[in-house]
Amino acid sequence: MPTSTLESLDREQLAQLCREYMAAAQFNSRTGYAALRINHGDDAYKDTAIDNWLAASPIYTQRMQRTMHLRGDSDVETIFKGLQLDSGFSHQYFDVHFVMDGEEQGRFWLRSCGALLETEPRGEDAVRVMCHDIEDPTFDGTAVATNPLARVRPIHRPPRVPAQRSPHCEWRVFIDAQGEPVEEPEVTRLTRATQLAGIELQRPAESGCGGLDYYDVPLFEQLHFEQFSRSALVALGKELAVQMHLLVN
Repeated sequence: MPTSTLESLDREQLAQLCREYMAAAQFNSRTGYAALRINHGDDAYKDTAIDNWLAASPIYTQRMQRTMHLRGDSDVETIFKGLQLDSGFSHQYFDVHFVMDGEEQGRFWLRSCGALLETEPRGEDAVRVMCHDIEDPTFDGTAVATNPLARVRPIHRPPRVPAQRSPHCEWRVFIDAQGEPVEEPEVTRLTRATQLAGIELQRPAESGCGGLDYYDVPLFEQLHFEQFSRSALVALGKELAVQMHLLVN
């Protein structure tokens, strides 16, 4: 039986595969952290999840910026584009929307959060660990990959009040010109020195078959892989695979 490669798939297949790569990274996260919590307790789960995200996210965020030409005039828009292509915001598992409110400020909200729906049955303490203790340092850690003065702050977040509140959460992102720059943590620097972090991935030549070759256009409120060209989807598939490996490294 012949072996399929990314380059042998069509646009529709590649778009679906990119979603599957995102889902696989989410599956590894959800099952791995659950096993860690069961065997070693909540503190081990929390601390490891934070280190895991800070080690990988800034690195693969910058890789994706280079691969898809995400950097533009606005750092906040660049952050949003990176989040849309981050396996931590797996398409369909998370229903995320983004909007710019000015040159260097914007909001994103989750109409539905798969991770929250899984965690809520375990009670408010479990929700707070995920939506407060872990997200506070890791959201800023992701933003610092674009601008050390970027901040991600909640407008509202779980535990949900009232219980069925929708959207599940909403966040504002802005550049705090008067703030102290967030420093890249040591765990990120250690990961940056690995061979995987520096691997060079090749993308095929543009085929002229439709779709965006790069995400160098204005921000979409909600991004879908079908909006990209076949060449871009091959590159995205490779980068998402690297994201997953960096997260489990």
